[in-house]
Amino acid sequence: MTTPPPLSSISLAIPEQLQALPHTLDLINTFLMPKTIDAAVYNDLHRVVGAYGEFRLWTVGAMDGAAARGRLDLLRWLRTNRTEGCSTEAFTGAAANDHLNTLMWLCFFYPYLFDLERDLTTAARHGQARIVDFLKGDVLIAGEVEPAMEAAAANGYVDVVEILLTEPFVQNLTRPLLAAVRNGQIAVVQFLCDKSLERLYWMDSDQAFNVALEEGYTNIAAVMIRKCHLNSVKLALESAASRGYTDIVMMILDRYMLDEYEFAPALEKAALNGDCDMIELLLENCALPIDTPAEREHIFSTTVEACLGAAVKANRVDVVQLIVKKLGPD
Repeated sequence: MTTPPPLSSISLAIPEQLQALPHTLDLINTFLMPKTIDAAVYNDLHRVVGAYGEFRLWTVGAMDGAAARGRLDLLRWLRTNRTEGCSTEAFTGAAANDHLNTLMWLCFFYPYLFDLERDLTTAARHGQARIVDFLKGDVLIAGEVEPAMEAAAANGYVDVVEILLTEPFVQNLTRPLLAAVRNGQIAVVQFLCDKSLERLYWMDSDQAFNVALEEGYTNIAAVMIRKCHLNSVKLALESAASRGYTDIVMMILDRYMLDEYEFAPALEKAALNGDCDMIELLLENCALPIDTPAEREHIFSTTVEACLGAAVKANRVDVVQLIVKKLGPD
Protein backbone atom coordinates (compact mmCIF):
# COMPACT_ATOMS: atom_id res chain seq x y z
CA MET A 1 0.00 0.00 0.00
CA THR A 2 1.44 3.37 -1.06
CA THR A 3 -1.21 5.60 0.51
CA PRO A 4 -2.67 5.47 4.00
CA PRO A 5 -6.17 4.11 4.49
CA PRO A 6 -8.87 6.80 4.67
CA LEU A 7 -10.18 7.97 8.01
CA SER A 8 -13.31 5.88 8.55
CA SER A 9 -15.21 8.66 10.28
CA ILE A 10 -15.18 10.89 7.19
CA SER A 11 -17.58 8.82 5.13
CA LEU A 12 -19.94 8.68 8.10
CA ALA A 13 -19.88 12.45 8.65
CA ILE A 14 -20.09 13.72 5.06
CA PRO A 15 -23.53 13.84 3.37
CA GLU A 16 -23.95 11.46 0.42
CA GLN A 17 -24.49 14.37 -1.98
CA LEU A 18 -20.97 15.69 -1.20
CA GLN A 19 -19.44 12.24 -1.32
CA ALA A 20 -20.58 11.97 -4.93
CA LEU A 21 -18.30 14.86 -5.93
CA PRO A 22 -14.95 13.70 -7.35
CA HIS A 23 -12.08 13.49 -4.86
CA THR A 24 -14.13 15.03 -2.02
CA LEU A 25 -13.36 12.30 0.46
CA ASP A 26 -9.69 12.22 -0.54
CA LEU A 27 -9.32 15.98 -0.09
CA ILE A 28 -11.01 15.97 3.32
CA ASN A 29 -9.02 12.93 4.38
CA THR A 30 -5.75 14.62 3.39
CA PHE A 31 -6.70 17.81 5.19
CA LEU A 32 -7.59 16.05 8.45
CA MET A 33 -4.74 13.57 8.49
CA PRO A 34 -2.07 14.57 11.09
CA LYS A 35 1.37 15.28 9.66
CA THR A 36 3.07 13.13 12.28
CA ILE A 37 2.29 9.92 14.13
CA ASP A 38 3.74 11.28 17.40
CA ALA A 39 0.48 11.88 19.32
CA ALA A 40 -0.75 8.38 18.54
CA VAL A 41 2.54 6.97 19.86
CA TYR A 42 2.60 8.70 23.25
CA ASN A 43 -1.15 8.23 23.73
CA ASP A 44 -0.89 4.46 23.20
CA LEU A 45 -3.17 4.41 20.15
CA HIS A 46 -1.75 1.14 18.91
CA ARG A 47 -4.29 0.57 16.14
CA VAL A 48 -3.67 4.05 14.77
CA VAL A 49 0.09 3.54 14.89
CA GLY A 50 -0.31 0.18 13.16
CA ALA A 51 -2.50 1.58 10.40
CA TYR A 52 -0.79 4.92 9.77
CA GLY A 53 2.68 4.62 11.28
CA GLU A 54 4.44 3.91 7.99
CA PHE A 55 2.69 6.81 6.23
CA ARG A 56 3.16 9.58 8.81
CA LEU A 57 6.35 11.25 10.01
CA TRP A 58 7.98 10.11 13.24
CA THR A 59 9.68 13.05 14.96
CA VAL A 60 11.20 14.03 18.30
CA GLY A 61 7.63 14.87 19.33
CA ALA A 62 6.97 11.22 20.15
CA MET A 63 9.70 11.08 22.78
CA ASP A 64 8.93 14.62 23.98
CA GLY A 65 5.30 13.70 24.56
CA ALA A 66 6.26 10.47 26.32
CA ALA A 67 8.62 12.39 28.63
CA ALA A 68 5.94 14.93 29.54
CA ARG A 69 3.71 12.01 30.56
CA GLY A 70 6.41 10.19 32.50
CA ARG A 71 6.29 7.21 30.12
CA LEU A 72 9.74 5.82 30.83
CA ASP A 73 8.78 2.49 29.26
CA LEU A 74 7.89 4.20 26.01
CA LEU A 75 11.05 6.31 26.09
CA ARG A 76 13.14 3.17 26.35
CA TRP A 77 11.24 1.56 23.47
CA LEU A 78 11.66 4.65 21.25
CA ARG A 79 15.36 4.88 21.98
CA THR A 80 15.81 1.22 21.06
CA ASN A 81 13.54 1.08 18.02
CA ARG A 82 13.62 4.59 16.55
CA THR A 83 16.33 7.10 15.68
CA GLU A 84 14.54 10.43 16.04
CA GLY A 85 15.58 11.02 19.64
CA CYS A 86 14.13 13.92 21.61
CA SER A 87 14.38 17.70 21.95
CA THR A 88 14.78 20.05 24.89
CA GLU A 89 10.99 19.89 25.33
CA ALA A 90 11.40 16.38 26.72
CA PHE A 91 13.38 17.83 29.62
CA THR A 92 11.04 20.73 30.29
CA GLY A 93 8.02 18.45 30.00
CA ALA A 94 9.42 16.01 32.54
CA ALA A 95 10.45 18.84 34.88
CA ALA A 96 7.09 20.62 34.65
CA ASN A 97 5.14 17.45 35.41
CA ASP A 98 7.25 16.09 38.28
CA HIS A 99 8.59 13.04 36.47
CA LEU A 100 11.89 12.74 38.31
CA ASN A 101 12.90 9.28 37.07
CA THR A 102 12.17 10.33 33.51
CA LEU A 103 14.29 13.46 33.90
CA MET A 104 17.17 11.46 35.35
CA TRP A 105 16.96 9.01 32.43
CA LEU A 106 17.02 11.85 29.92
CA CYS A 107 20.02 13.44 31.63
CA PHE A 108 21.89 10.14 31.38
CA PHE A 109 21.18 9.40 27.73
CA TYR A 110 20.91 12.93 26.30
CA PRO A 111 23.16 15.08 28.53
CA TYR A 112 23.92 17.51 25.68
CA LEU A 113 20.27 18.63 25.71
CA PHE A 114 20.17 19.33 29.43
CA ASP A 115 20.20 22.98 30.55
CA LEU A 116 20.23 23.51 34.31
CA GLU A 117 18.84 27.05 34.41
CA ARG A 118 16.06 26.25 31.93
CA ASP A 119 14.93 23.02 33.56
CA LEU A 120 15.28 24.31 37.13
CA THR A 121 13.23 27.37 36.24
CA THR A 122 10.58 25.23 34.54
CA ALA A 123 10.24 23.00 37.59
CA ALA A 124 10.08 26.04 39.90
CA ARG A 125 7.44 27.75 37.75
CA HIS A 126 5.21 24.70 38.08
CA GLY A 127 5.85 24.20 41.80
CA GLN A 128 7.65 20.88 41.42
CA ALA A 129 9.62 20.91 44.67
CA ARG A 130 11.01 17.40 44.21
CA ILE A 131 12.53 18.25 40.83
CA VAL A 132 13.90 21.55 42.16
CA ASP A 133 15.50 19.81 45.11
CA PHE A 134 17.13 17.31 42.76
CA LEU A 135 18.44 19.89 40.28
CA LYS A 136 19.69 22.51 42.73
CA GLY A 137 22.59 20.25 43.68
CA ASP A 138 24.18 21.11 40.32
CA VAL A 139 23.97 24.88 40.81
CA LEU A 140 27.36 26.57 40.56
CA ILE A 141 26.53 30.26 40.12
CA ALA A 142 23.74 32.59 41.25
CA GLY A 143 22.59 33.19 37.68
CA GLU A 144 21.43 29.59 37.41
CA VAL A 145 19.09 29.75 40.41
CA GLU A 146 17.79 33.34 40.42
CA PRO A 147 15.37 32.88 37.47
CA ALA A 148 13.97 29.80 39.20
CA MET A 149 13.51 31.73 42.45
CA GLU A 150 11.71 34.50 40.58
CA ALA A 151 9.43 32.00 38.79
CA ALA A 152 8.53 30.21 42.03
CA ALA A 153 7.83 33.50 43.80
CA ALA A 154 5.64 34.80 40.97
CA ASN A 155 3.50 31.66 41.13
CA GLY A 156 3.24 31.50 44.92
CA TYR A 157 5.22 28.33 45.61
CA VAL A 158 6.62 29.02 49.09
CA ASP A 159 8.03 25.50 49.46
CA VAL A 160 10.09 25.90 46.28
CA VAL A 161 11.31 29.35 47.33
CA GLU A 162 12.38 27.86 50.65
CA ILE A 163 14.35 25.09 48.94
CA LEU A 164 16.16 27.56 46.70
CA LEU A 165 16.94 29.91 49.59
CA THR A 166 19.21 27.25 51.05
CA GLU A 167 21.62 27.83 48.17
CA PRO A 168 24.52 30.03 49.30
CA PHE A 169 24.57 31.66 45.86
CA VAL A 170 21.20 33.36 46.41
CA GLN A 171 21.90 36.80 47.81
CA ASN A 172 19.85 39.28 45.77
CA LEU A 173 16.16 38.78 46.49
CA THR A 174 14.94 41.91 44.73
CA ARG A 175 13.53 40.13 41.68
CA PRO A 176 11.77 37.32 43.61
CA LEU A 177 10.24 39.82 46.03
CA LEU A 178 8.96 42.09 43.25
CA ALA A 179 7.69 39.09 41.26
CA ALA A 180 5.70 37.94 44.28
CA VAL A 181 4.31 41.44 44.88
CA ARG A 182 3.30 41.99 41.23
CA ASN A 183 1.39 38.72 41.23
CA GLY A 184 -0.28 39.20 44.59
CA GLN A 185 1.53 36.29 46.24
CA ILE A 186 1.25 37.47 49.83
CA ALA A 187 2.43 34.17 51.35
CA VAL A 188 5.75 34.43 49.48
CA VAL A 189 6.15 38.09 50.48
CA GLN A 190 5.58 37.21 54.12
CA PHE A 191 8.02 34.32 53.90
CA LEU A 192 10.79 36.43 52.34
CA CYS A 193 10.31 39.17 54.91
CA ASP A 194 10.29 36.69 57.80
CA LYS A 195 13.12 34.41 56.74
CA SER A 196 15.44 36.55 54.64
CA LEU A 197 15.04 40.16 55.71
CA GLU A 198 18.82 40.51 55.96
CA ARG A 199 19.14 39.61 52.27
CA LEU A 200 16.75 42.32 51.10
CA TYR A 201 18.53 45.46 49.93
CA TRP A 202 17.64 48.70 51.70
CA MET A 203 15.62 49.93 48.71
CA ASP A 204 13.69 46.69 48.17
CA SER A 205 11.02 47.39 50.78
CA ASP A 206 10.23 50.81 49.30
CA GLN A 207 10.07 49.46 45.76
CA ALA A 208 7.93 46.49 46.77
CA PHE A 209 5.59 48.76 48.73
CA ASN A 210 5.08 51.08 45.75
CA VAL A 211 4.53 48.17 43.35
CA ALA A 212 1.94 46.69 45.73
CA LEU A 213 0.02 49.98 45.74
CA GLU A 214 0.29 50.31 41.95
CA GLU A 215 -1.17 46.83 41.54
CA GLY A 216 -3.84 47.42 44.16
CA TYR A 217 -2.56 44.81 46.62
CA THR A 218 -3.09 46.76 49.82
CA ASN A 219 -2.77 43.57 51.88
CA ILE A 220 0.81 43.17 50.63
CA ALA A 221 1.53 46.86 51.24
CA ALA A 222 0.38 46.30 54.81
CA VAL A 223 2.80 43.38 55.15
CA MET A 224 5.66 45.57 53.93
CA ILE A 225 4.80 48.19 56.55
CA ARG A 226 4.60 45.66 59.38
CA LYS A 227 7.63 43.56 58.55
CA CYS A 228 10.09 45.89 56.79
CA HIS A 229 11.51 49.32 57.30
CA LEU A 230 10.41 51.86 54.73
CA ASN A 231 13.34 54.15 53.98
CA SER A 232 11.36 56.83 52.16
CA VAL A 233 8.31 57.23 54.37
CA LYS A 234 7.37 60.54 52.75
CA LEU A 235 7.09 58.90 49.31
CA ALA A 236 5.20 55.95 50.77
CA LEU A 237 2.70 58.27 52.44
CA GLU A 238 2.30 60.27 49.22
CA SER A 239 1.74 57.11 47.17
CA ALA A 240 -0.90 55.74 49.55
CA ALA A 241 -2.67 59.08 49.92
CA SER A 242 -2.79 59.67 46.17
CA ARG A 243 -4.66 56.38 45.74
CA GLY A 244 -7.03 56.96 48.63
CA TYR A 245 -5.81 53.98 50.67
CA THR A 246 -6.92 55.21 54.09
CA ASP A 247 -5.98 52.02 55.95
CA ILE A 248 -2.44 52.11 54.57
CA VAL A 249 -2.03 55.80 55.43
CA MET A 250 -3.16 55.07 58.98
CA MET A 251 -0.68 52.19 59.29
CA ILE A 252 2.17 54.44 58.13
CA LEU A 253 1.20 57.18 60.55
CA ASP A 254 0.91 54.68 63.41
CA ARG A 255 4.36 53.24 62.79
CA TYR A 256 6.45 56.23 61.73
CA MET A 257 7.03 59.69 63.15
CA LEU A 258 6.94 62.24 60.35
CA ASP A 259 8.04 65.86 60.35
CA GLU A 260 5.51 68.46 59.33
CA TYR A 261 7.03 69.06 55.92
CA GLU A 262 6.78 65.35 55.05
CA PHE A 263 2.98 65.64 54.97
CA ALA A 264 3.00 68.24 52.20
CA PRO A 265 3.29 65.91 49.14
CA ALA A 266 0.56 63.61 50.46
CA LEU A 267 -1.72 66.55 51.23
CA GLU A 268 -1.21 67.99 47.77
CA LYS A 269 -2.11 64.68 46.12
CA ALA A 270 -5.21 64.33 48.29
CA ALA A 271 -6.21 67.90 47.38
CA LEU A 272 -5.72 67.26 43.66
CA ASN A 273 -8.00 64.25 43.99
CA GLY A 274 -10.55 66.25 45.94
CA ASP A 275 -10.25 63.68 48.73
CA CYS A 276 -11.30 65.72 51.73
CA ASP A 277 -11.48 62.68 54.01
CA MET A 278 -7.81 62.00 53.28
CA ILE A 279 -6.94 65.69 53.84
CA GLU A 280 -8.70 65.54 57.18
CA LEU A 281 -6.90 62.35 58.21
CA LEU A 282 -3.49 63.77 57.29
CA LEU A 283 -4.08 67.11 58.99
CA GLU A 284 -5.28 65.44 62.17
CA ASN A 285 -1.96 63.60 62.37
CA CYS A 286 0.23 66.51 61.28
CA ALA A 287 1.95 68.32 64.14
CA LEU A 288 0.80 71.81 63.20
CA PRO A 289 0.87 74.71 63.83
CA ILE A 290 4.48 75.21 62.82
CA ASP A 291 6.41 77.58 65.00
CA THR A 292 6.85 80.60 62.74
CA PRO A 293 4.70 82.11 59.98
CA ALA A 294 7.73 82.32 57.65
CA GLU A 295 8.50 78.63 58.02
CA ARG A 296 4.83 77.76 57.60
CA GLU A 297 4.59 79.82 54.43
CA HIS A 298 7.77 78.28 53.03
CA ILE A 299 6.63 74.72 53.53
CA PHE A 300 2.87 74.82 53.21
CA SER A 301 1.75 77.80 51.15
CA THR A 302 1.04 75.82 47.97
CA THR A 303 -0.25 72.82 49.88
CA VAL A 304 -2.65 74.84 51.99
CA GLU A 305 -4.03 76.61 48.96
CA ALA A 306 -4.69 73.29 47.27
CA CYS A 307 -6.30 71.80 50.37
CA LEU A 308 -8.50 74.84 50.92
CA GLY A 309 -9.55 74.82 47.28
CA ALA A 310 -10.52 71.16 47.44
CA ALA A 311 -12.43 71.62 50.70
CA VAL A 312 -14.34 74.67 49.43
CA LYS A 313 -15.20 72.94 46.16
CA ALA A 314 -16.59 69.97 48.09
CA ASN A 315 -18.42 72.26 50.52
CA ARG A 316 -16.54 70.66 53.39
CA VAL A 317 -16.76 73.34 56.05
CA ASP A 318 -15.31 70.95 58.64
CA VAL A 319 -12.13 70.51 56.59
CA VAL A 320 -11.82 74.28 56.06
CA GLN A 321 -12.17 74.81 59.82
CA LEU A 322 -9.54 72.12 60.48
CA ILE A 323 -7.10 73.75 58.04
CA VAL A 324 -7.56 77.13 59.69
CA LYS A 325 -7.14 75.58 63.13
CA LYS A 326 -3.97 73.76 62.11
CA LEU A 327 -2.43 76.89 60.61
CA GLY A 328 -2.48 78.63 63.98
CA PRO A 329 -3.40 82.17 64.95
CA ASP A 330 -1.12 83.90 62.44
